[in-house]
Amino acid sequence: MRRTFAPIRLVALALPMLSMALALPTTATAQSSVAVKTALFKDIASYPEQNVPAQVVAANQVLIAAQISGVVQTWRVDAGARVNRGTTLAQLDPRDMSLVLAQAQAAQKAAQARLDLAKQQLARAKELVKQGFYSSEALNQRETEVALLDADLSARTAAVASAKHTLTKTNITAPFNAVVVQRMAQVGNTVAPGTPLFELVDTAPPEITTDLSVAQANSLKRATNIRWVTPGQTATQSVALLRVIATVDSRTRNQTARLKFTRYGKAAPLPGANGSLRWKDSQPHLSPSALVRRGAHMGFFTIADGRAVFNPLPNAQESRPAPIDLAPETAIIIQGQAQLQDGQAVTAL
Repeated sequence: MRRTFAPIRLVALALPMLSMALALPTTATAQSSVAVKTALFKDIASYPEQNVPAQVVAANQVLIAAQISGVVQTWRVDAGARVNRGTTLAQLDPRDMSLVLAQAQAAQKAAQARLDLAKQQLARAKELVKQGFYSSEALNQRETEVALLDADLSARTAAVASAKHTLTKTNITAPFNAVVVQRMAQVGNTVAPGTPLFELVDTAPPEITTDLSVAQANSLKRATNIRWVTPGQTATQSVALLRVIATVDSRTRNQTARLKFTRYGKAAPLPGANGSLRWKDSQPHLSPSALVRRGAHMGFFTIADGRAVFNPLPNAQESRPAPIDLAPETAIIIQGQAQLQDGQAVTAL
């Protein structure tokens, strides 16, 4: 009886172990495949709105300063006045400069007279040389004298031109159409070169300036509808990008952009006004909820042949939509990606 029951006992013990062994691969397969949910990129892509502070600046805003020393004789315009290019703003006492000009003109006339005499003497010397009554050396001396006097006349003529130009500087004029913001000139004041007399703001349509990150600057370049927003007002105004300065500030890591109002009327903000720029990025972005970090990169997962594929986005930042060029029909894992690893088997629900 003992020989009969021993094999039966062994078989009875082996059956449960065999069942467990057969069940193991099924359990392992179920555990290695992760259930995930996907969505097409075109259905989840966003176009984030950008809103950055900006300021209206005049095309030109300058301090008009004296270019020569003198005494303010009179001023013609005051703060708030509108002036055209070439309008006289103030007049310095011109008498000193007029005397300098008169002296230069007198010296020019004297130089011209000396040159005329020397030319006559040179012509007579040439006739005498032909007749044998004048030496070649003396003739050369006459020619040299004419050349020196001609150079002296040129210098005197330049002095007259310089004196005339200096005299014009006693008349302080507007360099462009402008509004007088401030008048510093006072009658009787003695001024030196560089003394500010007026502050002018150009009346030409102003520009808008703003500082942007590199990503924002690229987004602004792609934008097709940019609006200026004045604080406290619901109405916005259309603006257009003029240029983005092609340098990055070493301190702020920002780029400066300049824009203009497409229509600048009476209701437009004046130079110095603060506001903001608003636009929608034309490039599709991927939601931060679909992004995960793997190693040093942020990215997203797609599926290829039943396995998860990690797609790194070098410029993506956590908690921010990531700009991306992707086919609209691309299926992106939007649930279950938090614990996924590249190459892991997945099952799309």
